[in-house]
Amino acid sequence: MLATRKHVAVECWAADGTAMWSVPAPSASGGTRIAVAADERSVRVAVSGPDARTRTDFLLVDTVDGTVLDRHSVPFSATMSARSDGVWAIRDAYDRCIGTDPPTPPSTQIFAADGSHRIGSVHVPDRYDLVPLQARRCPELLYVRTGGKVVALAPDAHETMLFSVDAPLGRVVYVSDAAGAALLHGRTELVRRGFPSGEVLWSRPLESEVIDLDSHAGILYALCADGSLVSVDAADGTVLHRRPLPPYGWLSLHVAPDGTALVGTTAGQILRRPTMRVPSRAADR
Repeated sequence: MLATRKHVAVECWAADGTAMWSVPAPSASGGTRIAVAADERSVRVAVSGPDARTRTDFLLVDTVDGTVLDRHSVPFSATMSARSDGVWAIRDAYDRCIGTDPPTPPSTQIFAADGSHRIGSVHVPDRYDLVPLQARRCPELLYVRTGGKVVALAPDAHETMLFSVDAPLGRVVYVSDAAGAALLHGRTELVRRGFPSGEVLWSRPLESEVIDLDSHAGILYALCADGSLVSVDAADGTVLHRRPLPPYGWLSLHVAPDGTALVGTTAGQILRRPTMRVPSRAADR
C-alpha cells in the first residue's frame, strides 16, 4: 500500500501493516497526489515545498525500495494530473490574491512518462480557464474549459473537445467494462457517462456528498461525507449495499486489485473493508 501523510512525500506498507520504506517531504503538508505507473514499478508524487506558494516538487519513486529516480521542481504552487500510461502534467495553482506572481507565466505543462522531459505546454493567461479533471485510471488527460467544455489534452498539447457539462463533475473514475467505456462521477449524485461522448447513461441521487470514488469488478464504490461506503452496480446504477464506517475522519478511497476497499483517515489510519462481488445479473451483461 502506498500512502502520503504529514512530513512524508510517499511511503509503502505491507498488507500486514509493516512499514517497508518512506520518502520524507520538505514540508509538513507532505505529498498531495500520487500516480502509480501502469507496471507498478514506480510512482509519481506531487510534494509541496516548505512554502507551498513558491515551490512544488514532483518525485518519481521506485516502489521496490523508495529510491528517488527523478525530481522535477517548479518555483510556484502546482497540481499534478496523470494518464494511465504514465504521461503526466502540471498546472500552475498559485494564489495571486496573497502574493506576487510567480517568475514564470501560468501554464499547463506535459511531461513524458519516463522522466521530467517536457513534451508539450499550453499557455493559460486565466488559470481558471483550463482546470484539470482528475479522472482516476483514465487513458486521457482531461480538463474543463470555461463554459463546462470537457477536453482531452494530448501529449503535444493538442486539444480535443469531448462534451459539455452544466455543473462540476466532482470525483471521477474511468472504467471500460461490458457496458463500454465510461466516466463514473459524483458530488451529490452518482452518474455514468459514456466516454468520450459524455452521454448520461444513468444517475443515482445520494443522501450525502461524495468524498471519493473508485470502482472494481463492475461495482462503483462511493465514500460519502455521512460516513457511509455505498456500493452501486456500475452498469445500471442499482444501489447494492450501504455500510457505515467508524468515525475516524474519512479522506480517501482506493479499491485494491484483490477487491479490498482502503479508506484513508485524518486519524492516520487506513481502514480495510472487504468489497462485494457484482450480482450475476450484472456480470452476465
